Amino acid sequence: MNYFIALSLILTLSACAETRQTQTNTTTTEPEKSTKQITLNPLMAFDYLLQINQTALLEMSEHGSVGSTSEVLIQDETILTLVSDEFKYTKEPKEGMTGGDAGTRSYIFKALKTGETTITVKDIYRGKLQSENIYSITVQ
Repeated sequence: MNYFIALSLILTLSACAETRQTQTNTTTTEPEKSTKQITLNPLMAFDYLLQINQTALLEMSEHGSVGSTSEVLIQDETILTLVSDEFKYTKEPKEGMTGGDAGTRSYIFKALKTGETTITVKDIYRGKLQSENIYSITVQ
């Protein structure tokens, strides 16, 4: 449990730092054509600014055997698309091991063209929606 809290805090602080950097870039008269991947905060939805071809990473903790999963929905997939959806176990699964399927699901999104869209992230527990975050994405 402490590992999850520590990981969440690290991801939160990282996302805040990335958000501040992105907001700083928006004040320039000539926006930088950055392709550096940004990290979306898994605990709170913020507004994000991306450049065309830039990617954004969202990592969610999941534990399938207890029913903890996530889903993402993109409002306009012509502006932003999901390019990768991967799951990595926290511990390597072994035969006969129970409850060892905790891990991290990594979603990678790519900005395709200018516009505004949203990403809806659903936190699901045993088939029931527990929470929903909506991320506003602007692509320049």
